[in-house]
Amino acid sequence: MSFARLPVFAVWSAFSLGLFAAAPHARGVNPLVDPTASILKPRLESSLHQPLAVDYIQAVGRGTEQRFRKSFHLSVAPGQATLYVAGAKRIEVFLNGHAVQLLGANPSLQSHENVLHASVAHLLRQGDNVIAIAVVTRQQPFYDKSGAHLAAEILAAPLAVLAPPLVHTDGTWKSQRGAALPASPLGPAPQPWQEPRFNDAGWTAAHDQGGIESDIGFFQAKEDEGMYAWPGYDGISPFLARLELPPSRVLRVNPAGGRFAGLSQLANASGPLTFTPAVRSNEPPSLVLDFGRESTGRVALTSASTLPMTVVVRYGESLGEALEQPYYGADTIHVPPHATVYGPKSAFRYAKITLLTRTPRRLRFARIGLDFVYYPVRYQGSFISSDAVLNRIWAVSAYTAHLCMQDDIWDAPKRDRARWIGDLNVSGRVIDDVFGDRFLMKDTMNRLLSDAGNPIHSEINWIPGYSAFWIMTEADYYRRSGDRDNLLAIQPGLDRLVAYMEEDLDANHLFANRHHLWPFVDWSPDLSSDTPEARRATDLEYCLAFKDAAWLMQQAGRDPQAAAMRAEDQLLIAAARQHLWDSSLHSYGLRHQTNAMAILSGVATQRQIPMIYANVLSRPRRHMITPYYNSYVLRAMDHAGHPQAALHEIRSYWGSMMATGASSTYEAWDPAWPKQDFHRYLQADDSQGYFVSLAHGWSSAPAFWLPEHVLGIQPLTPGFKNVRIAPELLGLSWARGGVATPQGPVTVVLRKVAAGESARVRIPSGIQARFELPEASAHGLKLDGHSVGATAQAGLAEIPLGPGVHLLQWQ
Repeated sequence: MSFARLPVFAVWSAFSLGLFAAAPHARGVNPLVDPTASILKPRLESSLHQPLAVDYIQAVGRGTEQRFRKSFHLSVAPGQATLYVAGAKRIEVFLNGHAVQLLGANPSLQSHENVLHASVAHLLRQGDNVIAIAVVTRQQPFYDKSGAHLAAEILAAPLAVLAPPLVHTDGTWKSQRGAALPASPLGPAPQPWQEPRFNDAGWTAAHDQGGIESDIGFFQAKEDEGMYAWPGYDGISPFLARLELPPSRVLRVNPAGGRFAGLSQLANASGPLTFTPAVRSNEPPSLVLDFGRESTGRVALTSASTLPMTVVVRYGESLGEALEQPYYGADTIHVPPHATVYGPKSAFRYAKITLLTRTPRRLRFARIGLDFVYYPVRYQGSFISSDAVLNRIWAVSAYTAHLCMQDDIWDAPKRDRARWIGDLNVSGRVIDDVFGDRFLMKDTMNRLLSDAGNPIHSEINWIPGYSAFWIMTEADYYRRSGDRDNLLAIQPGLDRLVAYMEEDLDANHLFANRHHLWPFVDWSPDLSSDTPEARRATDLEYCLAFKDAAWLMQQAGRDPQAAAMRAEDQLLIAAARQHLWDSSLHSYGLRHQTNAMAILSGVATQRQIPMIYANVLSRPRRHMITPYYNSYVLRAMDHAGHPQAALHEIRSYWGSMMATGASSTYEAWDPAWPKQDFHRYLQADDSQGYFVSLAHGWSSAPAFWLPEHVLGIQPLTPGFKNVRIAPELLGLSWARGGVATPQGPVTVVLRKVAAGESARVRIPSGIQARFELPEASAHGLKLDGHSVGATAQAGLAEIPLGPGVHLLQWQ
């Protein structure tokens, strides 16, 4: 089943049909890390919110004016009315021929949808009315495929109060691009287009893009950051869930000469917050809420006052960001009397709240808290061991991947809130192993391919290596899910993508960037622009992708195409060995990233792998490496026969991140960077500072590495119908956990005992397992209390296991 082009309401139908499981209690997951882990009955958005009726209408023409008109009839002129409009770089509104003075522009917003408003009751009249709007559209971000659009409505209510619309944008509006139609030389001078009597019969119908809450494309990449100011707007997919959470503590209280009461109750949601203002004060009162962990969602404010209030909210993933340079800027929120309103959606831990309302009267909030927005999914995989640092790393990494599961699987819930396949190659493997999710994985991969066009006119995400990672991610997904319907559905797209990638190769079968796109590899010197090093690493990514493409074709029963793909991959591998190996360095250059991919792609020979490890991977890094590409370094270390070194890297690299108080894994990290106000010094996207994400899915690799390599649980055939279990304690006293499979989790409890080691293994029905130990370690092997002989294979002792619970012991 493909959801790649379905609107949000259609995607929700899959949930209503029971295709997805909500989250029961999660074993081994500390709810202090993920507050949703033990929720039995999630509160779904579909049960809490009815999408608004207002539609987006398409506005085309970069930098040119486009005009819209709509006639509407009122039986009674309202006593109060507020106009809302959003979606363009410049907007001019005329109501019954009168120019409307718009308010609300916020230059600190990063958003594309800055909601403007105006009180317009004095311009409305009983009977026929005409609203006319001129817009100049903005330049779309390169990752935005929704197109420029306009939304407008008039509500018969004061500012920020939801009411039935008197008029709103939809397909019945008229549209014209450019200047008005010329007047007839024999007729009277035409009325200006803004006037009610203007004849718009020659204008075309506006292109209706659907409801402003109807399409996931309207929610991604901060497209709707400013739409929180639109009354009644949620912008949350109906399959997501919401959880009300109070702050864990209140910081930096500045009463500005007045007095706050109820701060302690605010933290435990047991009572109202009251502010009594000072008689005179030159600064507004403020406080900072700490929600205790990185969270996705929005601030929720519920008024208990009879007065309207205005507050400014500043989010921060760190306290420094909230106080000094919030990525989302300063967001003004109008709070009507006795109403609940929300700030913009993002990821944050801290929220600075500033009260702007100047009044001698007491102000009261019934509640200020967090509306936590999450994807309801079951924790099936787990990991816990004798090492508390590793346990924290696993839990935080798994939680980070969960935070990225929103309307689709984003790279990060703060920045960029968009689909990036490199990020998904890491977080997707975590999602496969920990949650066993199918819906969001398929939807995200399908949309990424669709964004490249049909016929394909660009690499995935405009990055050659990311086309390679799309193929790798599809292969990883099929290995773990066994989803044959998806495997067959992607074959035409796979063929198109491979053909496009082949155009990037030169006569020597090396990557040459013939499409002149962005060969990004990592946020590291010489790997984030078109350099020889970036091309070398991208070439190796292509080698691995072509190998996986051949495997996907073979699994789909397309043997001739698979054979041709394998032959081409061998040409690429041979070319890489000939041209990219540096015989003077005994490696594929000096970079960890490049050499890790050389090992994983199969380019590095068995003779070269030990040299690469000795000369590069075992040595200190010359340049920074993000947690993203460090995931491939971990896998390459294990492939090179050094899993103990990989475990040490997790402890030292991710462990030093945890030492900063991390509740999620950061977009970029280097243990050598300053630890005081660490967020200020993080580097990514060729820059430095608070904009760097503190919850990035590409940094979550330990959540799949630890169960796969300590507990040793890996698929042998698609869908885990046959599974390999090759545990290694790697110096731990004990470890237990599991990996999600379509048949249920495969779990292992591994421990040292007086006479050696033991493993209690649970194999779900429908799975056959192969338990492996180094032959030299498999002395006195017992299975379920009985001595058994193991089949020796390539230095390994192999024991077949069927469904059920088994106890293995060895010396």
